[in-house]
Amino acid sequence: MKFLVVPVPSSGHLLAMVPFCWALRLAGHEVLVASRDDVTATALRSGLNAVEMTALNVPMDQLRTQVNPGMFPLPLFADRDLSSGQGLWQIAAQNWHNHARRYLEAFAAVATDWQAEVILTDPLATIGRALGAHLDLPVLVHRWGIDPTGGPFTERTAALAAEAGTRLADPVAVLDICPQRLQAPDAAPGTPLGYVPFNGTGALPPWHRNEHGRKRIAVCMGGSTLGLTGPRPLESVLAALADIDDAEVVVALSAPDRATVGELPGHVRVVQEVPLNLFLPSCDLLVHHGGSTTGLTAGWFGLPQLVLPQMFDQFDYARGLVRSGAGLAAETPASQGDIDALTTSIRTLLREPGFRAAAEQIGADLRAAPTAGDVVSQVVPLLTGHATAATR
Repeated sequence: MKFLVVPVPSSGHLLAMVPFCWALRLAGHEVLVASRDDVTATALRSGLNAVEMTALNVPMDQLRTQVNPGMFPLPLFADRDLSSGQGLWQIAAQNWHNHARRYLEAFAAVATDWQAEVILTDPLATIGRALGAHLDLPVLVHRWGIDPTGGPFTERTAALAAEAGTRLADPVAVLDICPQRLQAPDAAPGTPLGYVPFNGTGALPPWHRNEHGRKRIAVCMGGSTLGLTGPRPLESVLAALADIDDAEVVVALSAPDRATVGELPGHVRVVQEVPLNLFLPSCDLLVHHGGSTTGLTAGWFGLPQLVLPQMFDQFDYARGLVRSGAGLAAETPASQGDIDALTTSIRTLLREPGFRAAAEQIGADLRAAPTAGDVVSQVVPLLTGHATAATR
């Protein structure tokens, strides 16, 4: 079968889907990623074919012009039981609904030309479900990790589609790479899918083994978060780490972030474009922004985590992590600015074994989930049945 992959135009969202796409290829299916240039570049580096949607704009482009660093962190994104939190996701639903209406014909032209048989999309990409309905193709939804689209996003998306007369396909399955102990409370049960750490490709650094015996602390704020928040979250973390003189600090940065954060302390090792899975096994702690693939990669290796969430589903991840006992979080502007408290949290995570034990349980959960190959064998017959019914 031919799977057209339509993720939210974000490399992070695509990376979560790559192992399943590999499994599809190994099972003999064809895969084509349709997105804009930065995402198609990620697809090509990951060994996937792609087609560039040259005129594609996304709500994130508009968001960058409407926010300022002082707005973050914004915990309301996880407070979907409050009207203010609901409003944020209702706005997101409107934006992705508008995106789907604007680009539906362009994606339909690609799908028709390539003779796609299945749409593989993610929960935030309303256009994937709209495309499936428009072309009467089965849809698979692949969660990128934490799924914050239950509740107000889903409800508002359905209402907007009804008002506009836009059909949305019900997914044949919702594939879920996130262990239940971490998943957002309002996320409906999905089809379990084993997570495989994949943060892109890169060269193995010669220092990847920790041979000096000191604690090693990794810091990663994602590929796009600092572009919205400015360097403040990273500066807070580095200030907190300055008082921990018996540990090595490794900071993973994207090239754009490296150009904007300025000079970093001499004791900090800065790495660019090095996949986390190449050096996290030698680390004792990960401090990060709450991105799902970042956090799940740390979970795979049984690492305790300190999370400083800034926006979107990052707060859901932070709260799930704290519930699991595998880490701590600083959610508010005050707590993220309290350097002494952050230092104390880091020392606690390094010292108390219960966090490591809980993190190793997350790793066990991830390894116990069905493999991508098994899930391909499970869902493809369902897709074939849908396609057969559609042609009758």
